[in-house]
Amino acid sequence: QQGESGVDGLLAGKQHAAVTETSLMLHYAPELVHMDRMVEEAGATAKSHVRTLCAKVTFRHGGLANPAGSSAERGRLIAEACVDAVAEICAEEFGE
Repeated sequence: QQGESGVDGLLAGKQHAAVTETSLMLHYAPELVHMDRMVEEAGATAKSHVRTLCAKVTFRHGGLANPAGSSAERGRLIAEACVDAVAEICAEEFGE
C-alpha cells in the first residue's frame, strides 16, 4: 500500500469534478477543461455516504469536491498507475 506520496495521495480527491477526474481530463483532453471556471469552494468535500448526484449534495459549481490541485501531470500518474494495476491483475489471472 502506498502512502500519501504514492497513488493514494494522487487519488485523494475521488469525487465528481474533483482532483482525480479533473486531472485525468487535463491529461487526456485538456481542451475540454476550463480551469478558468474552477471554483475553490470552502468546505467542498463530499461525504463518504454520498453515492449519487442530486441537487441536495452538489455544490454551486456542479462538482462534489474541490478541483484545486488538479494537473495534467497528476492525471498522467493516475492513468499510468491504473494501467499498471490492470496489467498486474491480468498477469495474475491469465498468466504472463
